[in-house]
Order: sequence, then C-alpha cells, then structure tokens
Amino acid sequence: MTVSSVTPMWSRRGAGSTLSEDGKERTVSVRSAYQVIVSPGDEVGVILSSPLLPQIGSLLAGTSFVVCRSHTPTCVSPILWVVEVEHNGKVGPGGENDNPLNAPPEITWSDAETDEAIDEDIDGNPIVTINLEPIDGLTMKLADNIVTIKRNFVTFNAFGTSTYRHSVNSDTFLGYPPGTARLTKYSAKNVAGTPVLPWGYWEVTATVQFRRGIRTTDARAWWKRVRHEGFYVLNADSQIVRAVDANKQPTQKPVLLTSTGTRETNPANAHWLEFQVYSSLPYSTLGLI
Repeated sequence: MTVSSVTPMWSRRGAGSTLSEDGKERTVSVRSAYQVIVSPGDEVGVILSSPLLPQIGSLLAGTSFVVCRSHTPTCVSPILWVVEVEHNGKVGPGGENDNPLNAPPEITWSDAETDEAIDEDIDGNPIVTINLEPIDGLTMKLADNIVTIKRNFVTFNAFGTSTYRHSVNSDTFLGYPPGTARLTKYSAKNVAGTPVLPWGYWEVTATVQFRRGIRTTDARAWWKRVRHEGFYVLNADSQIVRAVDANKQPTQKPVLLTSTGTRETNPANAHWLEFQVYSSLPYSTLGLI
C-alpha cells in the first residue's frame, strides 16, 4: 500500500497568464502531470497523499503566489495512474511585492524595569550588617531591552512554538549573545485571503526580552541565582548534620555554606549557586528576522 515512484510527464506541461479587464490583477496558471506507480489495489487516497506529488495548497517552486489547486487522477492500469496537477494564483499591480509574505518584519524596540532580588553590591561584596549577618529582601531595578517583531507567515505551528516559551537563545539574536534573549510573548492572528494569497496567512507578533548577566556571565543571565546557605552542614567526618549555634543548639536561621557544603563563617566568602531553568534553543529558526 504505497507509491513506489512518481515521474513528471514533460509532454503534459503547460502554463498561461491573463490580465483582468481593469488591468489590476494578473492570473497565472501552470499545468503538469505525473505517472504514478502504485501497488495493485491501492486506493486513490494513497496516491493523492503521497509526498512525491505537489500537495494541495503548496506553492509552486520559484513563486510566492502560485498555489496547487487541484489533482485529477486517472487510472491507466492496476499499478499505473496519471495525475494531472493544476497550479494557479493572482497577483496585483505591484507584482509579487503585493504578497504579504514578502513584507519585511516590523521591529519595535522598548525597555522595561523589573525589581529583582540582590545579594551583592556593585563590587561583588555580600550585603551584610555591621555584624556580618546577611541581609535579605533587598531589590534592584533592572532595565532590560525588549523587542517586538511582527511578521507574516503562510502557516502557524502552535505546538512547535510552545517549546520556545520556556527557552533562551542558543545563538546570537539581534546582536545579543547566547543566553540573553527570552521569548516572553507570542501571538498569531489569521488574516483573510487576498488576491495574492487567496487561502489567507498568519500575522505573528513576538516579544523578546534581553538581559545581560548581573554578577554572572551573559550565558547565565536568565539562570536562578541564590546564596548557598542552609540548616545542614558537612562536618569534619564528612557527615551531614544540623548546624548549631554557639550554645550547641540548632540554629534558627540558615548558615552560609562553602562550595563543598561545609560551614562558611566569613560572609565575604559567601558562595552562590546558579540553576538553569530555561532550555537553550536557536532563535534563528523562529524565522522572525
């Protein structure tokens, strides 16, 4: 139950072009035919669904407005069919420039400020009291660049796009290095057909927020960063035990930890942990620019 071969019939090729009476539209039609070899008993649906044939709605190679409109299959023998294919399309006075798919992307830059928790000052020193006790709850306004891109596409894949909703760029995007761009909004609106695109198209709008690394590398700009502290420490016997205070009682606040999990008594040597929470994907494949 399969198509084994599809061969173009060069003798059946043809094309035509007509201009409307008002001279505002040009209609282009292209005819072709294919010999299709199938298994005995195959139904016509197997033939028409073969990826070896032009599919209904697909563009004619080399054009942006001539679309496959019809298939006309004829059975010649139990294993041989001839399929006639018709492509046609209309274009306005601007030629293929009338095609919304040829329009360049609309790019708008803006910015946003958000309050983010901080644990170090501008020089990288831990924020502590005069008695070297860590201070929590301080925030800093971070200013991020935001770009909104609007572009037209012939199709829209909601499932494929959804994987980008929790990702950062793995490639350079609009001049920003990997790890700094995050897709924050994505919408698509179906637009009714035009003379050039009778089947319609999708108007896609995407918003990307850019962030540089603060007290970390740009590649980790969107990673979560926390001070390494807890109620349990690694003791000299390589055992994890409850941290205690000067009176040998369990501490009521978490204590600072070194990179190995032992107790750190000097806040100036505080260690921070970073966690990746967004996947890394190539933003160039979104086709926005």
